[in-house]
Amino acid sequence: NFDQFEQVLSRYSGTLISYSAKDVIESDLVSPDNPRPILIGARKTKRLSKFLNENILFLQPTRIISRKRIEIGFELIEKLFDDPDFYKKFKETKHLKLTILITGPIAAGHFEYFKRLVRKFNELLEILDDEVNNKIYLAFLFSELDKQKFKKHFDHPVGIPELYNIASLILLPSKTEGRGLPIIEASACCTPIFCSRYYPENVYSEVIGEHLPHSERLKVIEFDGKTIAKKHVKKIIDRVFFPHQFSDEILQNHQVVDKRYSLNALKSNIEEICYSMYRQLKMNKKIIRKVKNAISEYKDFCNYSSIGLNQLLNTKNREYLPGYGRLRFMIMLKSLIDPSYFRVEEQMIRGIAYNYAHEMVQRGNDIFEEKEKILFYNSVEQIFLYKTGELEIQHDHSLPYRHRNKHFYPYQDFTIQELGGLINSLYHEILRTEKTPRIRKNAHFFTDIDLALSQLTSSTYLGIDDRRELIIKLQSNVPIAYFPGKYIKNELEFFALQSIRSRLELGIEEELTEEILNKNAGHISPIYVMASNVTTIENYNSQSIRDFISEGNDEELLLLQKYKLLQVIETKQLCGGIHFNQLGKQAIAVLNLIKNEKGVIISNRQESAVMTDIVDIDRFHIGKVENKFTESILGIPIGSGYIQFVPAGLRVTLAFPTPVQTAKDFNNYIKSADFKEAVKKYGEKEVYSNLKKDAETKMSPIKKVIEDLLNKEEKQDVVSYEYVSGVYSDGMPWNGVIAKAMLNKSKEWKFVAISSKKTKKVTDFVKDLNKKNGCLAKIAWNGGYILNAELVGKLGLPESYIGSPLGLLITAGKLLSAPLFNKPALIFKKEGVNISRVNCSKGIIVSRGTSYIEFAEDQYNAKYEKSKAVFYDLMYDKKEILIEKGVVIRLAGNIIKEVIDVVEKQLVGIIPVGLTLVIPREKFPKEWKMNDELEIVVQGLEDISYAIEAGPMLINNGNVVLDMVKEGWKTQNSIKTQAARLDYTDMRGPKIAAGIDQKGNLIVLTINGRIRESVVATHKNMAEILKKFGIKHAMGFDPGGSSTLVINGQTLNISPYNSHYDENVYALPPEPRAVSNVIMGYINK
Repeated sequence: NFDQFEQVLSRYSGTLISYSAKDVIESDLVSPDNPRPILIGARKTKRLSKFLNENILFLQPTRIISRKRIEIGFELIEKLFDDPDFYKKFKETKHLKLTILITGPIAAGHFEYFKRLVRKFNELLEILDDEVNNKIYLAFLFSELDKQKFKKHFDHPVGIPELYNIASLILLPSKTEGRGLPIIEASACCTPIFCSRYYPENVYSEVIGEHLPHSERLKVIEFDGKTIAKKHVKKIIDRVFFPHQFSDEILQNHQVVDKRYSLNALKSNIEEICYSMYRQLKMNKKIIRKVKNAISEYKDFCNYSSIGLNQLLNTKNREYLPGYGRLRFMIMLKSLIDPSYFRVEEQMIRGIAYNYAHEMVQRGNDIFEEKEKILFYNSVEQIFLYKTGELEIQHDHSLPYRHRNKHFYPYQDFTIQELGGLINSLYHEILRTEKTPRIRKNAHFFTDIDLALSQLTSSTYLGIDDRRELIIKLQSNVPIAYFPGKYIKNELEFFALQSIRSRLELGIEEELTEEILNKNAGHISPIYVMASNVTTIENYNSQSIRDFISEGNDEELLLLQKYKLLQVIETKQLCGGIHFNQLGKQAIAVLNLIKNEKGVIISNRQESAVMTDIVDIDRFHIGKVENKFTESILGIPIGSGYIQFVPAGLRVTLAFPTPVQTAKDFNNYIKSADFKEAVKKYGEKEVYSNLKKDAETKMSPIKKVIEDLLNKEEKQDVVSYEYVSGVYSDGMPWNGVIAKAMLNKSKEWKFVAISSKKTKKVTDFVKDLNKKNGCLAKIAWNGGYILNAELVGKLGLPESYIGSPLGLLITAGKLLSAPLFNKPALIFKKEGVNISRVNCSKGIIVSRGTSYIEFAEDQYNAKYEKSKAVFYDLMYDKKEILIEKGVVIRLAGNIIKEVIDVVEKQLVGIIPVGLTLVIPREKFPKEWKMNDELEIVVQGLEDISYAIEAGPMLINNGNVVLDMVKEGWKTQNSIKTQAARLDYTDMRGPKIAAGIDQKGNLIVLTINGRIRESVVATHKNMAEILKKFGIKHAMGFDPGGSSTLVINGQTLNISPYNSHYDENVYALPPEPRAVSNVIMGYINK
């Protein structure tokens, strides 16, 4: 075995050579196209014999790809030599060597990573002293054992087991793994393994067997993927030098693999899977019909509306959202950025639903027949399969769009919280459980209300702590709607009994008697217990609570019920948390009474914090963060408790999954000096009234509202902005920012359109302008369209084309690119700003030095004749031009990219990048060469200081004028240079537009996208919104993730992007994307 591996590393030459890292890099000893096995060692290249004898071999059986984190093996070696015992033993044992062996190929696009590994290995050798570094090696097999050359070279070629058997340790420090087979293979071969707790953690946990008793788990040396501690080093040293001491561990691993991963185990698992699939696929028409009807009825239930409900939920300019987000839209940050991650999110949502269904069956008091359970589980599966018709409008962050279809799956109208209610309805219909669960008596809670409230969260740490505010409300004589959780007895004591006792000013030792209530009950506001007529996983039903009170478990509660100070109000709700549409008429009437009397809602249900949303009643949420979604929305770590106050009408987390404000941020701000100053100046009632009014119309972050309130008497700046919100006719919400640059307020306004070959954030362009001329851009936004690297690759063009403008661009009076279609441009002249469609149809003049050629109107997109020059823009509808005895010049912007001398008749293709000029050979200026810069004058576009083409045109003279055909968006030349299809008018995505209002002010509107508050906009939506604001002329700019609006150096719109999305796949604050060009307006000093 040793001999075969040594021959492989010698490349079958018979002489094994260790190459230095320097030689490997500088002499290209490894080809990216056909890499051959190689051994890398100390600084000098040398011959070796009996290499694998007395060799501590650390084997990493993975591909060479960055997520496998091979470099962690080098860190491990460094830590090993920091241990004095290991260092001494290794140094003193003359022939002892240490090798890291990587078996797999270099993954596509990761050759640079391979070279980086070699350099890092060299750095490791330089750190270690000369007495040991000449005995440390790095080897790569590049999957040689799988190749025919290897298999034919030996009579009995070795395989994976032999490779594992000669290893001292298996390394698997990966960041992510699909399964983690090396753990299983190492255990089967009795080889110890050092591995990270890779992502997805549930996969790692399953492989190890963490769901099983300790005796049935695999034993590995596990680290967190970040820090190799001394304990890890000690364990590895012990297993390398004294493997015999761990025979029990080796035996257990071998037995576990045999039991869980052997052929017999595989056979048994496959049989169970096949039987499960048979049951799952045995879908009959009865189930399909049942689910179809259930979805239809439940949708009506969730969309129930009434005058009373509308008084609780003001949805004129926003959507009531009971949960994380509609399931049609991706709600995880990574899904919005990584084009394949949406599949992980889809499976996660389905997993949550199946787990909920399973938990309902497990917790049910009834014993169900297997046939009934299968029927129920199949009905849950059918929820995700049932589809009907197609969607009229597409959204660029929707699952159908990612699947490249328009299929309408009705379940996607729900949130995951609402989906639980649908599953609950199927559970009660199919399994027909009749029992009313009895309320279990809970453990004793502290009598001190501060401690008791903290106990209700089941957490030792409160991430949001509004206990003081809650206690004040409990002691105030206002009605309370209490939505009970799991700890009914304790909750009734704190929220009902203690609340009433404090209002009656009873001491701890004083008894609540009928005499006291008879005298005072008429002056005390009641406590309403809002309980559903059905049981859910999260809470008991109304009958269970009535029974608990009536059975006299607490005499004082019985008295409160008798005098109607404690009333159980039955709701119709099917899902967990609080869903106002599902409560029913009686409950809605009670909540309106509470609203009118300035009462509060109190809920100890886990889902309530993400479901009460915009209800117009003060409320308190009590609970514990138990998942990553809630962690991201509330802004406090998993495991944290919370007692959270939310003022009436407000949504406290904004722009999830790229939040600009979390619940924790809001909580911190209402305790800030600025907020207290506003309360002192205007009074608490006025401050909360302002917050509510803004939430109902704009949904600004609290900081913006309070700052505007404190500064409303100050002189207005030349630029102002406000948040805007609304709801489309299909019920979908939109939200964004509109900025106004008051051009008439200053004569010193200057505007520039700047391009950069290297993409930068708009804020970086602003900083560069400030550094260059000492002026801060008052307003800036992303500009027009350019040819990015992806498009250049798709078109098969040289890299020199990257960054080429795709339309009119004029900077400081110099034309850098002519119009290419008939799209609109934002034009700045001395006399003001204008928006109009621009093209080259009236002719152009092209010159360099003293040479020039004039192209008249009749030479535009015309047939070429030998004596007459012609030119073509991208509105030309043919792919090729027939040329004879002419010179073709291809431009990108104003740069000559190609010069083609055509003698015989020839078809020359149009490249969808710039103008194509065709000049008779005798008239062509011989001095014009490739990469020369030409001066171009476009007839009708003279005397312009700055201009940038983008589009489409949205409004002209106050009318919507959207015409994608007229402007050339539907041409193949335009479509080929669209990174995403911009010509679609039925596609909603993040958008940005600039316009001019009736007073000549410049207006910029950006509609946020891919967040809870906003499903973004179509081009028509943008035009309609701008028209509502009285805009006279308007055009769009580069949409999608590039959309960026900056005012006074601050990015205002929400970019659904963060480059660190792998660090938190759920949510991170927004981060603007880099762009190639911007428009900036500043006051010239």
